[in-house]
Amino acid sequence: MSSSYEAETKALLQRALDVVRSEAPFHGEALAALLGEVVVRLHIDALTVHASPALTLCPPHGSADVTVRTDLRCLQDLVRGELTLRAALADRRLDVFGARPALSHAAHAFRIFASGLVRAPTAPDLSAALDLLVRQRQGEMK
Repeated sequence: MSSSYEAETKALLQRALDVVRSEAPFHGEALAALLGEVVVRLHIDALTVHASPALTLCPPHGSADVTVRTDLRCLQDLVRGELTLRAALADRRLDVFGARPALSHAAHAFRIFASGLVRAPTAPDLSAALDLLVRQRQGEMK
């Protein structure tokens, strides 16, 4: 994977966090509080980052309470409603690791993030940017 693709993936994910913070502030505050209680490491394709309580993505440091592994295509299918979380987990397109209490916190954080994102007026723009990035990646792989 090119470092450009990793940078674009990180920028898109950061943009999603920024949208939740600014367009759904109640959700942003709740998400930040949860991320202060559990360290979440995200592996999306070749990108690896931690989600911080400041709602920023930072380089991985130390150990994580929860690790999430997936790819942008899986995220796109989830956003479009073409894939359920249960199916993504069953098909191992989405893997989540951690101890039960940390997993519970992370699941709650994800629900808050998703709930805030769908309320954001600019969410369709993020979805379009995700679609474009997935198409670009597929073009690179051919």
